[in-house]
Amino acid sequence: MSILTRFLKKSQSPTYQVLNGKAHLISGLFYWTEKGYFYIKGGKRYKVFSQRCFDSWNSDAIETAFTNISHIPYGGVLGFRDGTIIHNLADGKIYIVSDGKRMHIKTPDAFPEGWIEDMKMVVSEAEANLHKDGQDINAS
Repeated sequence: MSILTRFLKKSQSPTYQVLNGKAHLISGLFYWTEKGYFYIKGGKRYKVFSQRCFDSWNSDAIETAFTNISHIPYGGVLGFRDGTIIHNLADGKIYIVSDGKRMHIKTPDAFPEGWIEDMKMVVSEAEANLHKDGQDINAS
């Protein structure tokens, strides 16, 4: 068997093991079910709030049935990945997510020219409010 064939077989195998009808999932991965995206971490299941939130993680999701993860305790809602620049369409403010908080960018001089516009994600007020307010960012 060639190395490529072995790699393809391993990469296509499921990343969970079913014992007694329940999946024992690998922590740190995303799963796509008929009820949306979920992130498994520390023995808890986190619901990804929206497609934009999922996209900020730059990750793939493993497709499975919700019944395979429903036994994992619910841990809450997952918002945007740290480092994501979000533009709240409702109030026009631009934030960067850091340590799970949104930090208001008060001046574009805090970042390289054009960087904010190239990297920002336009979001709804509900999505922006997933994160508590952190300190404001001003140019020094």
